[in-house]
Amino acid sequence: MLKIKGLLSQGIVFFTFVVILVYIWNYYAFNSLNLATFLSLNLNQQRSYSKSGNLVTTLYRYLDAKLDKAQILKDSKGNSGIYRWINKKNNKEYIGSAMDLRARFYVYYSKKRLNSSKMIIYNAIKKYGHANFILEILEFCPPSELLERENYYIQNLKPKYNILPEATSSLGYKHSEQTLAKMSAKRKNLSEEGRQNLSKAATGRVLSDETKAKISEARRGIVLSNETRAKISAATTANHGVAVVVKNVQTGESKEYLTITEAAKALNVSRPSIKKVLQSGRIFRESYIINYK
Repeated sequence: MLKIKGLLSQGIVFFTFVVILVYIWNYYAFNSLNLATFLSLNLNQQRSYSKSGNLVTTLYRYLDAKLDKAQILKDSKGNSGIYRWINKKNNKEYIGSAMDLRARFYVYYSKKRLNSSKMIIYNAIKKYGHANFILEILEFCPPSELLERENYYIQNLKPKYNILPEATSSLGYKHSEQTLAKMSAKRKNLSEEGRQNLSKAATGRVLSDETKAKISEARRGIVLSNETRAKISAATTANHGVAVVVKNVQTGESKEYLTITEAAKALNVSRPSIKKVLQSGRIFRESYIINYK
């Protein structure tokens, strides 16, 4: 009788454990979070390092930077902070910081950047592959604290992939005349795709009054050809001076905007996005038809 009761108790405990696991699985699957990532975030949130004796708390830990790419970009969106790459083959580490973590991680997944960069961490990722790296977001912090927090981790963890013993910022750095000449030559030889990518990157950028004054001063005395003036005029008209009509296909409501800029602001998108829809004729966000008036 006692043996039967013991077996029943063990069965109840096992059943309860299974129910809990199923609940966790369903909950995090519903919220689009990989279960392995969930376990790594909670069970591996603190790790000790014998070389420094410090415990490091991680906000997010991704065991396979290749498989977890989508989740990495999702979790890092809109945040500045400190991150760490860990090579699973040799345990070498790299500590970095970024004002825009998502944009920085996009660069790490760029084949072009991996092939062209001479930085040790890029070469290592290229050699071993993303799947052989663990990526950790150590913390989110304001841009003003990035250097201080990055230095804290570099000094305590002494990552092998970091060449400099102290984090530095490139803000305010001035290139030599020779470097500037090379950069200018590259820009002149940009493909149309490259120019469009630069345009997208600059979309939404707000220039300070000081920067505007410097640009204005630099352009003084420049004489534009008639051809150049015509191109500028055509581009300005296309972006600012053309009325468009936006129709909501779900409600049937149509609204007229005097310029592409006004339509872009109303839909909370960039002007280039509106121009693409006008050129392609596709339905925008599955809800809007946009046409010239």
